[in-house]
Amino acid sequence: MRRLISSSINICWGFVAAIIIGGLVLSSICLGYSGGAGTAENPYRIATKADLLALAGTTADYNKCFIMTADINMEGQVFTTAIIAADTSSSSGFQGTAFTGAFDGNSHKITNFAINGGSGDFLGLFGLIDYGGSVENLGLEAFAVSGTYHVGGLVGLSYAGISNCYSTGTVSGTSGSYMVGGLVGLNSGSISNCYSTGTVSGSEEVGGLVGYNYLQGSISNCYSTGAVSGTSNSYMVGGLVGLNYVTISQCYSTGTVSGSEEVGGLVGENDSGSISNCYSTGNIISFEYVGGLVGLNYASVSNCYSTGAVSGTYHVGGLVGYKVMGSIGGCYFLIASGPNNGYGTPLTDAQMKQRSSFVGWDFTNETANGTNNYWRMCVDGLYYPHFRWEYSSHGDFVCPDGVDFYDFAVFANQWLLKEIPADVWPEGGDGIVDFHDWAVFANQWQITVDIENLADFAEQWLKTGNNYCIADIAPALGGDGVVDMLDLEIFAHNWLEGL
Repeated sequence: MRRLISSSINICWGFVAAIIIGGLVLSSICLGYSGGAGTAENPYRIATKADLLALAGTTADYNKCFIMTADINMEGQVFTTAIIAADTSSSSGFQGTAFTGAFDGNSHKITNFAINGGSGDFLGLFGLIDYGGSVENLGLEAFAVSGTYHVGGLVGLSYAGISNCYSTGTVSGTSGSYMVGGLVGLNSGSISNCYSTGTVSGSEEVGGLVGYNYLQGSISNCYSTGAVSGTSNSYMVGGLVGLNYVTISQCYSTGTVSGSEEVGGLVGENDSGSISNCYSTGNIISFEYVGGLVGLNYASVSNCYSTGAVSGTYHVGGLVGYKVMGSIGGCYFLIASGPNNGYGTPLTDAQMKQRSSFVGWDFTNETANGTNNYWRMCVDGLYYPHFRWEYSSHGDFVCPDGVDFYDFAVFANQWLLKEIPADVWPEGGDGIVDFHDWAVFANQWQITVDIENLADFAEQWLKTGNNYCIADIAPALGGDGVVDMLDLEIFAHNWLEGL
């Protein structure tokens, strides 16, 4: 029996065991998954390797909702295609069923698997996630993925929303490979609060986090630390992204990057994309078009810096190797790291540790340059600028540096503070529900809102929410919309740890 449908039990793949007394189903066990109904309110439970393999083989469920309830050890299992949403043909283009559901790792991880894709396409835990799909709160560890096209630890090709995910395994492209990334091969969705620490290698469009950021792709609050290397005659190799066509903001990379041409500490080639409020610190080695931050630039780079040593033969720069067109503004590089070719402002080590050197940057504890507080430098002379979110993710919310009583006061003040959905102005909210939000709400009256929505709006009037709620630090990096015991656990772990 492949599927059982009954008004008394959940719809499940696999056999169903039930206790029936007088025709009444008292209980049932879905042997395909560890429970659930596949809905947003009651997602299928993924608790074992068998559950994950059941999902992989059940394409009819690829539009359903899933949640992990335990870490899953794949025990060295080897695949030749993506585990979920695999490409089923060697012909060009994706031939298979894309994943369009919601997969919540629930802060769990999947470990010890290998994907030996050979000359295959669309390789990763997921081969292709289409529009409407999402993956969040998931870690991948102790794995290896290899293939030729669209190769990533998590997803080969993504049009989805990906948040709070990480990858620590090895991702490699075969000869002639392209679109190879530590987390995602080709991204045309949104990636936020994610990171990759494993080594990545390939031929073209190779990145520590994403190989190719394209179409509607956005990457924010992410980082990569692993070494990224291009094979012989490699192009567009970057510490974070190989080729960028869209937006990258508040991201950094620290790993060593090497390749033949168009090699950068953060991005190999920035083509019609924007890079803002980012930095890179890794050493860069290439032949031509090599820069501490970007190898070859066609578009906008603003409020960024780089410090890694840069070496190459032609078109070499401490910040950007070569600018064909576009703008570079408010950007700086360590003068000892590479040549000054006119792109970016060179600074000494001492100047790089002075907040006043970074003209126009939006730091904490100042409002003249904005209130987003992207960057933080509590004390001059100690370190280079870092993102506020880097500190906040460890519980170090405010100056002075270190997790101490000042941070505890912030935490206590925000205890059980929740996300407020009515905070809709400007895009992303400003932390409070006020007349700005009311104007947006009123403009949509009886188009997308009704009396029930009005009641919800009124309940949130003048409340402040998680846009200011920096104490919401669990799950890691992204938070879950409320300050609770999960956040307290991280805070307590870092209590009085210092810098």
